[in-house]
Amino acid sequence: MGESGLEGHKLRPNSATSRVVAACCGSAMLLRFDGSKHWWTDVYRARLASDAPPSEMRICTKFRQGDGAAVTRDLPCYPGYPARFIARLLAARLGMLWAR
Repeated sequence: MGESGLEGHKLRPNSATSRVVAACCGSAMLLRFDGSKHWWTDVYRARLASDAPPSEMRICTKFRQGDGAAVTRDLPCYPGYPARFIARLLAARLGMLWAR
């Protein structure tokens, strides 16, 4: 619902990611990965209802840049993809295949 009010933007024409914003106000909504082997969508946490599950980890923190780039340590932080994260993705993928 409301998908017609969203606009995708690429930083470069050949970029594998699209930033999706609300057309009405330009608010960032989510980040999509095009052609990804494991389909997932990064969602800005502030866009979720207050009863969303808590964040568990921060991934790919090595790419954090700019002013205010310090990563808070209130959650485990990983410069790339930790084994636990990959294992959960694989388990979810198996669950999706099993459900078919």
